[in-house]
Formats: sequence, structure tokens, C-alpha cells
Amino acid sequence: MDSSLWPLVQELRLLASGVKTFDPISQSLFHLHAYLIVIFGDIPAIAMIMRMKGANGISPCRICNIKAVRGGGSNTYYLPLRRDTIPDADPKCYDPSALPIRNHDELMAQAVEVDNARNNAMRERLAKQYGIKGTPILSSISSILFPASFPFDFMHVIWENLIPNLILLWTGAFKDLDHQDQDYVMEPHVWNDIGVATAAAKTTIPSAFGAPVPNIATHRSQMTSEMYSNWTLFIAPVVLRDRFKKDKYYKHFMRLVDLLKRCLAFEFTAEDIVNIDEGFQKWVRDYERFYYQYEPRRLATCPLTLHALLHIAWGIKVAGPVWTYWAYPMERHCNTLLPSIRSRRHPYASINAFVVATAQLDQICLTYNLYKELSLSLLREDEETASIHIMTHNSYPSYKLYPPKRVELISPPLRAKIYSTLATRFNMTLTTIQAVISLDQPILQFGKVVRLEGDRMMADDLSQSREDTRDATYIKARNIFA
Repeated sequence: MDSSLWPLVQELRLLASGVKTFDPISQSLFHLHAYLIVIFGDIPAIAMIMRMKGANGISPCRICNIKAVRGGGSNTYYLPLRRDTIPDADPKCYDPSALPIRNHDELMAQAVEVDNARNNAMRERLAKQYGIKGTPILSSISSILFPASFPFDFMHVIWENLIPNLILLWTGAFKDLDHQDQDYVMEPHVWNDIGVATAAAKTTIPSAFGAPVPNIATHRSQMTSEMYSNWTLFIAPVVLRDRFKKDKYYKHFMRLVDLLKRCLAFEFTAEDIVNIDEGFQKWVRDYERFYYQYEPRRLATCPLTLHALLHIAWGIKVAGPVWTYWAYPMERHCNTLLPSIRSRRHPYASINAFVVATAQLDQICLTYNLYKELSLSLLREDEETASIHIMTHNSYPSYKLYPPKRVELISPPLRAKIYSTLATRFNMTLTTIQAVISLDQPILQFGKVVRLEGDRMMADDLSQSREDTRDATYIKARNIFA
């Protein structure tokens, strides 16, 4: 990995020392300095970049020096807080509010010790003990601190691991544990009902919330991080209510939902971070009581991704809100690269050509202001043709009315509603409105209103709906034309 990062390290050093850049405002050159301060990714990827042992080490956490334990006949290391039932475990319990956080100097000293080991056997023993396999090349970049520059990625920890694992526990399918007679397990028909309710919810959730969530009971393989997020935050609180055999599991889950929503805030006070930290500490303790149950044979319920919850607040404190370094942008960028692969034999050449061509096109658009002319969107209408069918009004410069359209007489019930709405909107009597606006003649009606900022609202009565079209007619709009 270090050899692959060497070109990046060279560029980072150049950017840190400064590169000549043209300032169009002052029409002069200046030295631009740029520094890499945060690196994100899933746990295996970051372990490679940091040269950490990861889940294979006795100290698998890159943030703290907690010691992992094995038990129940397994050779895999796990990270419960309480381990008094594990033979030879030392210490017998960790206080989540006082975890031994690593620091840069300590971690680099351990890396040097591993590098200077007398032989491979000692090097491997030290690496397993410390959790680091040697000095990472990124440590040569002054702006990068270990581990402060590597907070846990919220997307992978929560949506790719924690929530799927909870679902596996609730359905009695988590690894090879004995789930018989466990009261956290739902009956199959209950989970199937939850899946049906989940699938039904997608028709009334606006597309702005993201991709529709499928039947989570029968199509879980189709679930993405975005879908798990929407399901957890918006759907699960409803469909899981009164579904567990004991209500304590639902309450425990809802506390998690509350913590996750807090983590998605745009701003945090010091008190907010403390509350999030204390909230996750209590949640993890209760999780261990409910699912781990302090039994060595159930250690698998305490993986590194569960322990990572105890460092979410720490990550916010040292690196900012979780959404500033989660992996969604990179994952979506990777998805845009997949269609560019035209050669199975030389996939990277295809990707390189696509990235270069895209960058060149962006520069041309920026330099010559050709965004509209070089737009490759198939949905863009020809303005001259479209203007014939589009209606605008000077009183509402931010809105346009689009087809489909029709001219017909409005029914009396709808006419009464329009009069009432206008009377309320303009604070006038119905008599005054009826005297000013006559609706007893055929009216030109449009099926679509578009805000220039991007929102598009469809009239259900005029628009043709597909079988999978979302129904947003229940949504209330307040002061839409204010």
C-alpha cells in the first residue's frame, strides 16, 4: 500500500510547500498551500493505509488501546466492555468513558519498535500486540496525525455493519450463534409483515429522501447504505413498534435512532458531543446486556464495528460532523466510474481515460462558460420548442408551469376550494375573491409546476402514473408561492 501511496505523498508535500496559482481578482500569482487533514474509508481500507493489524490484532482499534479477547472456541478477537467471564482476560472490564485513547507520538513509537524488531517473529508479535505493522508512509506528511486524521466512517460503521447485524440478530440469523429461545428474535411471519409494510411505505415517501426501500424481509440483498439509513431513521420506528416480544428491544433501538439523528446535525456544542458520547456508552452497555449476555460463546456479537460507536463523539470532536468525512461521496464517485469500464482486460485504462476526459470537459465548461451548450443530459428540452408550452408570470419569477395541460371547466367543489384558499392566502372575504376572479369559465390547467431551484411538483389528476410512482399527494405545502 505504501508504494501505491508514494505518488500521492509527493503531491501532498508539493501542495504543503506551496504551488504558484493565479488569482483572477488581483490578476497576480500567489503561493497556494493545501493540506490533507482527514482520511476516511471502511475499516479494512484504513487499516491498510495506517498499516494497522485491524481485527487480527490484540489491539484492533485504531483509536484506543483496548485489548481484544477470544472465547467460545473461536480464534477471532472481539471487543466487549465487560469480559469477566472470559478466562485470562485483563482487564476484566473497560469503562467506556475512560478508554485508553492512542496519540500520534505513542503510535509512531510503536511503529518504529516494530520496524526495528530483530527478526520476523518478533516483528509479528509486536505488531499483533500494538496493532500496527510498521511506520506508515503518510506519517511523513506533517498535517496528518495518527489517529486523529482517521475517524471511523459513519456510513460503513452504521449502515453497512451495525444495522444489518441488528437485523440478523432479530431474525435469528447472526453468524452461528444459538438464537433459540432468545426473546430478541422475531417470529418469521412478524418479520415478513415488517418487510411488506416497508415496501408499501415507498409509495408515499418523496424521492428527495432517496432511493425507495424494498421489502427488507425478502430483498435485503438489494439494500444499500442509503436505503438502510432511510429505513432506520424514517420507516423502522413505525414498522418495528409492538413487534418485539419484549418492548425493551424497541426502546433500545429507538435510543439508537435518536443518537444517529443527533450525529447528523450540522452544528455541535461541547454539550451536544458529551451527550452523544454518554448516549453511545449507555447504548453499548445495554447492547451487551441484551445480545452478548456476557457469555463467551456469544462474543461474536461484539465486533470492532460495535466498539467503534464509542468513538463517534471523539471523531466529531477532532474531525467535525460525521457527514464531513463519511464515504457517501466516494462510493457514488466509484459508481459513476463503473460504466466507464469497457475492457475487462484493461479496466484501469478505461477508468483513467474516463476520469481525464471528464476533467477536461469540466475545465472547458469552466473556462468558456459552456455548461448549457455541453450539457449531455437527455432530459434537457430545447428552449425554443419548450417555451411554446411553458407558462411563466412576472409575479412568480421562480416558478414555471409545464405540460401536460388542458382547458376545461372546474367542478363546483374544486372551485369552492380554490376560492377558500385564495381568501385565506390574501386575507380577504370569499365575496371579494369571487368578484375579482371568475372561475365559471373553462380554465387552462397545467400538470407540473417547477421551481427554478429544482423542485418539481406533479398534479396527480393530469399526470400519468406508473405502477411504481410515488404518491406525494398527501404532503401539505405551506406558503408555496410566498
